[in-house]
This record gives sequence, C-alpha cells and structure tokens, in this order.
Amino acid sequence: MITLEHHRNFENVGRRLTESDIGFAERSLGIVLPPSIHNFYLAVNGGNPIDNIFMEGENDWEVHTFRPIKYRRFESDLLLEDTYRKLVREKQLLDPRWVPFADDSGGDYYCIHVETHQIFFLAGEDLAT
Repeated sequence: MITLEHHRNFENVGRRLTESDIGFAERSLGIVLPPSIHNFYLAVNGGNPIDNIFMEGENDWEVHTFRPIKYRRFESDLLLEDTYRKLVREKQLLDPRWVPFADDSGGDYYCIHVETHQIFFLAGEDLAT
C-alpha cells in the first residue's frame, strides 16, 4: 500500500490548514478523512513534492501534485473538494468512499478510501465515459 509521508520537502504549498478548515471540508463533502491524510494535510496543504517518487516495495509511484484543501495556491488550482465533487457527485465516476487527493504528471489520480484507508492509483483512461 502506498503511504503518505509529510516529512518530504514540498514547493508551491497552500496556506496552512487548521482542524476547523479540514472539518469544514469534511462536512461539506459528507466524509471523514482517514487520520493519515488528515495529519498529512495539517502538515502540508497540497503542493508539489520535490522528491516526487514514492516507493512501495519494488514499485515506484510518481506524484506531481497533492491537491490543496480550501485555499487555492493559484487561480486555476483545483482543490481536493473540487475534484471530489466533479468525480463523485457530478460525473458519478468514483465511489463516494474514495477521495482523490493527488495526481501524477499524466493527470491520473491517487485516491484514499475513507473506511479502509487504502490508497490506490486510478488511471484517467479508467474514467473515460
């Protein structure tokens, strides 16, 4: 399973979050984030990891961007909330228990399951309708 590491160096990080900010986002989406991602976002509100390769056994996973919560870093930024609403509610392409929180440089998603806390990789072409 891919794990989150908030001790990495990040650039283009969003405004620091409070417990209240995360709670507001959770209530607006109707979910509770697993502790691992909750704590990750308290330490780092989105951004680009400088060392963007995450190892899982012999597999490596490239993460380009962690989506920020609540505060956009740039005008064109997509928040975690925006991505969740688009994929889960509007297009109904993703089970509501999966939260897309990051993507690779090809636009594929990393999602975390709110009940099992597993992280999985979702290729964009798997979402084509």
